[in-house]
Amino acid sequence: MVAARPDCKPARARAWREVLEGFLQRHAAAIMSATVAGAASRWSAQAMVAGRAVGWMRWSGLAAAALWLGSVLGFGLLHAGYSHLLHPVALLGAKGVAHAQAFNLLGFILPGALAGVMAILLRLQLPQPESWGVKVGAQLLFLSALGFIAMGLFALDPMQLEGGSTQLHSTGWMLWWLTFLVGSWLLALGLMHHPAWPRLLWTGAALSLVMVFLAVISTATLGPGLAQHLAFACWFGWLAVSSLWMPIAAPRRGR
Repeated sequence: MVAARPDCKPARARAWREVLEGFLQRHAAAIMSATVAGAASRWSAQAMVAGRAVGWMRWSGLAAAALWLGSVLGFGLLHAGYSHLLHPVALLGAKGVAHAQAFNLLGFILPGALAGVMAILLRLQLPQPESWGVKVGAQLLFLSALGFIAMGLFALDPMQLEGGSTQLHSTGWMLWWLTFLVGSWLLALGLMHHPAWPRLLWTGAALSLVMVFLAVISTATLGPGLAQHLAFACWFGWLAVSSLWMPIAAPRRGR
């Protein structure tokens, strides 16, 4: 009768486990360092991409102001009878006017889209934690940009001032200045004690009051043409200043 051979599998398993544990103990520091380095490199790549995005987004305010100003001046020169002192900006994109669609694209839609990019950047750069008023204020600034875009999508119709397109254009006009007024003051009051933001936000709040005065109150004295030009100039002036004054924080995970 042949004697049963002892099972060597448990002994081999223990031996391999001891070898593995010894390896991990000797090289644990190196493994952890490599893991941390890999995570850091991935986060550095993400931060680099985010930094590049912020790099071009922060100049969207200046780009919007330059595009709007160039469009108003350029298309104004194409119409011999157009006067910046007498005629509103919207008349350049009104139905029946030559090159109206081109002006609505270059004078309203694209500058409004760039203003929306600036509002998104402001929302992303706001300090944490955010209060309810600060969050709502940032969203209202984005709605202001959408209102400006709406003025280009729904052109003024001088022949039908009560028509649907003119009414939607007027709605975009009201949405534009009203949301900027409320949003800028919510932001200014919500971050009034923050060390980096008050200069930019209080400038926006002050300009919003000037905008409302020009857009609503002074049309009878200044005329609709000059009043609308100056109201738009206040808004785009704040966008241009935002490109220069906005505090840009380093990108953070989960932002």
